[in-house]
Amino acid sequence: MLHEIPDSRAAGVLKEVLRGMLVELSVSLDVPIESAKIQQALNDSIPASNLEIGDVLTVSIMRAAQGIGIRLAPVEMMSREVWELLLDGFSVVVLERSAAEPVAWVFSDIAARHTVASRIDSKEKTSESISKFRLRKTIEGIELPIFFVAQPSLECQSIASNDVPA
Repeated sequence: MLHEIPDSRAAGVLKEVLRGMLVELSVSLDVPIESAKIQQALNDSIPASNLEIGDVLTVSIMRAAQGIGIRLAPVEMMSREVWELLLDGFSVVVLERSAAEPVAWVFSDIAARHTVASRIDSKEKTSESISKFRLRKTIEGIELPIFFVAQPSLECQSIASNDVPA
């Protein structure tokens, strides 16, 4: 179970999933970032061992994202609400708590009534374009999900707006 990750190998697996999730978010939110900065944010924010999926890890994930210019806000929601957030320009992250190994989902970019669904585990990332119906079915199939709404942090937005010539 993903509820408790007691050893350093499992913590490394979790960090790899979170690294993939942050890379995917940086692309989907158009936040330019170097891979080394993502790794540094994870190393600075995520404990090396004895991780439990819960409040401490949730805050650690939020700090790691903030370290690369992404704001993650944990929310409670139903699958039908995800589509509306995507329409508003947010990305949505779902962490699976019941999987044997950590899995993160990133949903982003609505076009032609489809969204990009990226599934990230420690071995690979797969992405596909899915309909609103498949989005709901995918999310409903995730046991014990932790939802995050993602957007570029205000600090990055203000820096980016200052870079635009007047």
